[in-house]
Amino acid sequence: MLAALVALALSASSAAAALPGSGENIEGVARVDVPGATEVELADKWAFVATDAVDGQEGGLTIVNVAKPSRPFVQARWFATGDDASFGDVDLSADGNIAVVTNAHCDACEEGEVAWAYVIDVSDKRNPRLASKIVDDETMDYVHTATIDDGGKTLYLNPQVWTLFPQPGNAHITMFDISDPSNPVKNGTITIPGADVGLAHDTYVDHRPDGRTLMYAASIHKSDVIDITNPLDAIWLQSTTSPSYTISHDVQPNHDRSIIIVDDEGAAGGQIDESISVCGKEGEDPATVDSGSVHFFAANEDGTFANGGALHLGSFNAPTNVNTGACVAHVFWQAPDENRLTQAYYRTGAFVIEFEDPANPKMLGWFVPDGGAMYWSNKPHKGYMYASDMEGHLDVLKYTGEGGKRWPTTAGPADIQRAERQGVPYERGGTR
Repeated sequence: MLAALVALALSASSAAAALPGSGENIEGVARVDVPGATEVELADKWAFVATDAVDGQEGGLTIVNVAKPSRPFVQARWFATGDDASFGDVDLSADGNIAVVTNAHCDACEEGEVAWAYVIDVSDKRNPRLASKIVDDETMDYVHTATIDDGGKTLYLNPQVWTLFPQPGNAHITMFDISDPSNPVKNGTITIPGADVGLAHDTYVDHRPDGRTLMYAASIHKSDVIDITNPLDAIWLQSTTSPSYTISHDVQPNHDRSIIIVDDEGAAGGQIDESISVCGKEGEDPATVDSGSVHFFAANEDGTFANGGALHLGSFNAPTNVNTGACVAHVFWQAPDENRLTQAYYRTGAFVIEFEDPANPKMLGWFVPDGGAMYWSNKPHKGYMYASDMEGHLDVLKYTGEGGKRWPTTAGPADIQRAERQGVPYERGGTR
């Protein structure tokens, strides 16, 4: 009874009316307050939002009920009580019952003492609880993001430090067995040649039809491809660089593995100085600024970049903005069976992009809420898009273009795609 009353109170206080804003073919549906919001993942009728420590609030995880997208409400909050923790990433097990958040924004953490990742049991969505912490054993200088694989059995902790810093002494991706969430077991590391600068800001695991499993690592100044069919004996395949991007933030193959997508967090996009930033493409000459863009490269049949990454097929450039604060292409999510993606931009908004012809990608829709937003992610789930806003919100959006009959309006559950990415059958998880 008490839990029901609390849920009703949270619903009444957190739900919002339609979200006003500017755009084309995307409308704002609702907004719910999530102070410190960073990354978001979605499963069943919930959104899981990692949160920074802000305004005296400790870092944590907020679970938002999105069963009715027009009336989202905070179902529960978990905080890293008493810890110096500020979370910049979250990933979910395939069944949506285990969440891992990374202590990516900790300002006072010390090597050998800090818990870089927290494993949270979210099987009861009204009562998330800490299952375990992964504490630095003096072999992890920093952890930026988490990648869960094998349905929730394997965890990769990605170590990239800030853009301009050389990687410290422990430049490797650390693997843990989290099949028992209460007892993570370190079982190995992955490293590659030249890992002393910016290894693995984030990673994407691709379970291929040919039986191999590849890891794509967005490694800031380069993009890496690693064969992790046997993750305990990983094989480095390729590192590529390109003048087309300044910060490799996210690297993924497209649905038929003919294209590799790299989005550019954009060194010129305000990362160093927000008062001096450029987004989009200025001019036509080779030296022109092309910051915060989404780039398309040809792929070889074996999953590597064709011609060592030299076959740049094209790029999507957000509308040009100059000196408007941080403006970067951040987290994207792809359609499962066609060349479309949803993209979040700092300052510039949420986008839907089609790249059937990668030389001439199309902006199908865009949206910026009134007052602006700092969108970290923009992910589709059951016909809606969920954009996590670092200004302290989770926004619910809907693509209205093409008569509402094309993706992402037709998007199914994000958890189905997550299960496929993790190489396991989709099974609906905990529903409490």
